[in-house]
Amino acid sequence: MSAGGSIVRTGRVKLVRSSRDGREQIIKILSPGDLLGLEVFYDGRVYENSAVAMEDSDLCFIEKADFFKILNKEPSVARKIMVALGMELHHAYERISNLGLMNARENLAHLLYSLANEYGVECDEGIRLNLMLSRLEIAELLGITQETSIRLLKSLKEEGILDIKRKEIIISHLDRLAELGGVE
Repeated sequence: MSAGGSIVRTGRVKLVRSSRDGREQIIKILSPGDLLGLEVFYDGRVYENSAVAMEDSDLCFIEKADFFKILNKEPSVARKIMVALGMELHHAYERISNLGLMNARENLAHLLYSLANEYGVECDEGIRLNLMLSRLEIAELLGITQETSIRLLKSLKEEGILDIKRKEIIISHLDRLAELGGVE
């Protein structure tokens, strides 16, 4: 298969990185318009992540040579991609910083706050995440054990900050999540 990248056209896709011992960590959840696989454009690298559809999804593949032709012909596309990649880099730096400076509870609160802003839908009880995540997937997003994610979610539920119905999370107090997650 030739080198190239993809764009998510419809659906949601999780990017997963696996360790040698089989543990997985979700790197990012992609939505329509998000790019993936561009790492192969750098020095012919092999793509090291797995893309797993979270729901029915369509992806558009573009070969490396065609991608660069478009960038040369369409400076406005190049600018939009630069902005998107700059934003991606900012989020990656922020996530690395949070993982090093926050404890697991703070990281969970920050993650849920971010997911509420990106995927939240207002409902009578507060904000419903329009994204079904298992406790294991939450753990993989944070790089913690499933048991820890279950315990932390339970404590947030007991405090009345959120409610959980199967894989559905409803956030009752977004302001308290922001406070716990160090969101300014």
